[in-house]
Amino acid sequence: MRAHIIDGGIVVNTIEVDSLDFMPRLVAAIAGEGIGWSYDGQAFVPPSAPPAPAPTVPQSVSRAQGRPRSSLPDCGPPCWLTSMRSLTRPTRR
Repeated sequence: MRAHIIDGGIVVNTIEVDSLDFMPRLVAAIAGEGIGWSYDGQAFVPPSAPPAPAPTVPQSVSRAQGRPRSSLPDCGPPCWLTSMRSLTRPTRR
């Protein structure tokens, strides 16, 4: 049978044993829980998801990056280059 070794309420390892009496702190594995899950003495709780990374903002954007890709023709890079060359250059005021 599969069993989890619990340390401080956290699953720290999963092993295969014949009996839960093999060593202290063993709890029978129920389903898909695993290392990192919490155990409160009755139920397993999955670990919380890590926070999403903060979006990064580039220091500069090229003309090609500034134009939404969806506005480029769907014909591949050679066609995109032709399309981008037809763009007018910005003028300074």
